[in-house]
Formats: sequence, structure tokens, C-alpha cells
Amino acid sequence: MDYKVKSVLVCRKKDPLADVEGDMPYMVEIKLFNVNDPHKTIEVPFLHLEYNNVMSVVFKGLEVKYLPRGSDLVLNDLEKVSISKVRSKVHNNYKIVIE
Repeated sequence: MDYKVKSVLVCRKKDPLADVEGDMPYMVEIKLFNVNDPHKTIEVPFLHLEYNNVMSVVFKGLEVKYLPRGSDLVLNDLEKVSISKVRSKVHNNYKIVIE
């Protein structure tokens, strides 16, 4: 799905429903903002996406900043972003593609 955004924050958090054996223990949160460097402001995301059972997140053609104080990635200076959830052909999990 395509979104008009200025920046994206990609985060990891514990999945409260990951008690089932074989599930990934973390969720991926993707927060969409209308400002750059949202972690330096009080701006709230205009859209908050959550995905569970994700094995990987793939970034295509984007400049990524890592925030070492947490486990978050920031993508700035965007005009639009495309986010898709792709099912693994081998395992029972997904990957998220952001481009």
C-alpha cells in the first residue's frame, strides 16, 4: 500500500500473543509521520501499523538512520512510501517490504 509521508519510524516490540510455539516473539510497528525526525518532536503518527510473526523487514532504495538508544529505525525526507507484507514460501511467517 502506498502512503504520502515525510518520515517513517520502524520499531520492534514484544508480541503479547506470541505464546504459541513457532511464533516470532516480536511485533514490527511502522509509524508514519508528516515531519522529519519525529523522535525529536512531540508529533504523533498519523498512522500506526502493527505486524506480528515477521521474520524480516527489507528496505529498498531508502536511506535509513539507526537510533542506538533504542531499536528504532528512522527514514526521513520521503514523499511517499510503499509498504507490503509478503508471506514466506518456506516458513509460517512474513517479511515486510518498505520502498
